[in-house]
Amino acid sequence: MSRRENRSAGGRLGSSPDGAITLTAFGAAGEVTGSKHMLDTGRSRVLVDCGLFQGHREEAHRKNRDLPFAARSVTACVNTHGHLDHCGAYPLLARKGFAGDILATPATRDIAGLVLRDSARIQAHDAKFLERQQKKNYQTWRKVYPPLYDEQDVETALKQFVTSAYHRPHALTGDVTATLFDAGHILGSALVRMEVAVNGAMLAVGFTGDLGRRNMPILKDPEPLPPVDYLVCESTYGDRLHDDIDTAEEDLARVVNDTVRRGGRVLPDRRGPQQRRLRPGPVPVHLAAPRSGQLEPDHL
Repeated sequence: MSRRENRSAGGRLGSSPDGAITLTAFGAAGEVTGSKHMLDTGRSRVLVDCGLFQGHREEAHRKNRDLPFAARSVTACVNTHGHLDHCGAYPLLARKGFAGDILATPATRDIAGLVLRDSARIQAHDAKFLERQQKKNYQTWRKVYPPLYDEQDVETALKQFVTSAYHRPHALTGDVTATLFDAGHILGSALVRMEVAVNGAMLAVGFTGDLGRRNMPILKDPEPLPPVDYLVCESTYGDRLHDDIDTAEEDLARVVNDTVRRGGRVLPDRRGPQQRRLRPGPVPVHLAAPRSGQLEPDHL
């Protein structure tokens, strides 16, 4: 695939009577955030994930404020999971005119709802904070970055989510069918296998999304995809092996204990219950998960 100046990458997968079938990575190309992968069949355009770039304010706003494609040109979407770098720009997509379906698992839809509502509120709060700082300290040089979208845009986007269980083919468009498989990354995360009708045959394209690892508590192991003609795997996962799971708890315990001893702070990853080996002594623990109770029990 060729690399272009705007950090998108693309390639031609085949051809149909309607033209070339192409795949373009508009995000997470040359970097590890802001996933957006467009499959264009000539008849329809299917977007896999629509995430926000996460980084410093100025860079993040510059990369996120404009979509690298016309929102109205997208026929349908698939959301692999509910992390902000994979779902965070759906309200912006809806705000700019996308009116199609967003396919996801039920758990992904619910997690995306929590994440996107928080995202809209945080953006609004951040803009007001910068405005106050600008007025309070006469910092006219300080830029105020307006929110990319508001809570109404979030609710509009969430109404466009349609859900499917794993292993059930779903007709996205007249020529593209998608089936979801468990990716083992977070609750509801999915690998995607698309079948594109081409000249009376089927072209199969797989998207890994973010992959979990095997033999982890709570989450199921990632499922193998059925055979595909092309597999799209972001380089975050495509060029390395996981560390040995048997030493993960000991490694985490060492980091936490060393940090506590020197008076530092730890922001733990909530996805793995590795607390059994932690022996930091009497230290304060702050739990910040105010919306975790809003998930449906069926997902937990």
